[in-house]
Amino acid sequence: MTAWVVCLSSFIYVKMEKPEKYLSHLDEGGEIVIDEYVSREFNDQYGYEGYIFSCLVAAVGLCFLAVIQAPKYIENPVLVRVVTLSFMALAYYGYEALLSLYRIKDKTYDPKFEPREYMMEGSLMAN
Repeated sequence: MTAWVVCLSSFIYVKMEKPEKYLSHLDEGGEIVIDEYVSREFNDQYGYEGYIFSCLVAAVGLCFLAVIQAPKYIENPVLVRVVTLSFMALAYYGYEALLSLYRIKDKTYDPKFEPREYMMEGSLMAN
């Protein structure tokens, strides 16, 4: 349920706010050059960014749903394992894509449990 709320929120934001589809500029020949699809500002987004994020969340959710439902619809146990592992791999790559989008938005993202290197310097560490 949470995944569908997250999916719909990006679609609704794009429909209500009508943001730019992407950041672009014109080159010397008058052709449009796309600079970025994902806004680097935390409280802003481009139109296609919302669609990309929503579709990725929906795809990861459908992969998990397929993993859960695979034994119900497939009789062969070997084929069930192959299908399950395939959808788990797809879900993992989708999750990594979502994480990369989040890293672009949030400059302070760091999945480690240790403080950053510059925080480890100073008088407290000398004691």
